[in-house]
Amino acid sequence: HPSTNGLAETFVQTHKAALRKAVATESLQQTLNKFLLNYRNIPHSTTVEPPAVLLSGRCLRTRLDVVKPAIDARVARHQFRQTTQRRCRARVFQVNNHVRVLNFRPGNI
Repeated sequence: HPSTNGLAETFVQTHKAALRKAVATESLQQTLNKFLLNYRNIPHSTTVEPPAVLLSGRCLRTRLDVVKPAIDARVARHQFRQTTQRRCRARVFQVNNHVRVLNFRPGNI
């Protein structure tokens, strides 16, 4: 099919350009492995998903993932600390105390 052949040709051109740049400093196998890892982790312009996610359902780990901890875990830990480590006293209510209540239900009171 002509459109898929064009996609394959584009991939081959990208691959050859990457190999030409990197083969001078590293071995061919190492260059190929790095290229494929990066290619499979970068989101595709059409699907907006990396090929690794489409293929295996998960992103492959890179050096950056190992060096930099997941931001989701750090944000969750920070939010947990904000909610649990407040320096305020607990409110104690007694029977017949007056309290204010907000009614968020639609309609009239």
